[in-house]
Amino acid sequence: MPTIQKNGSIKINGFSRQWNAGDTPDKYLTLGDIDEALKPQLFSLSNILNTINIPNTSTLDKFPLLGKQSLQYLAEIVP
Repeated sequence: MPTIQKNGSIKINGFSRQWNAGDTPDKYLTLGDIDEALKPQLFSLSNILNTINIPNTSTLDKFPLLGKQSLQYLAEIVP
């Protein structure tokens, strides 16, 4: 995605974001900011694998970032 052209910020109902010229959206947006558009509740590993045509036989070693998460965090996010 292209970089933002001007410095700016927004504050609405306790929500705030700040950005600088040259920042890309990954620097100032979170998934929560675009939750309504992405509808993450509709995704599952099976759904994602089917969408990109990868068999559902992937092992955890294929997800290196998973190994950097704490067990407590994983227990909280996995239903």
